[in-house]
Amino acid sequence: MISFEHIKDVTDVVADTFLRAFEVYVLKSIDLNLKVVYHEHQIDDELQRLFNKQANNLKLLKLQH
Repeated sequence: MISFEHIKDVTDVVADTFLRAFEVYVLKSIDLNLKVVYHEHQIDDELQRLFNKQANNLKLLKLQH
């Protein structure tokens, strides 16, 4: 026979498991978002370097003429 205490214990475990699963989901989502932001920042930095390089090349061309 299943006792009330057994049902309560199982219910607590299930509730804790769902809560932990949600915490893991949130943490993984945050981690993924941080990775995306980091890579976007790297791309922005690279684009800025390329823009600066082109601007410097243009200045050099103007000075030569």
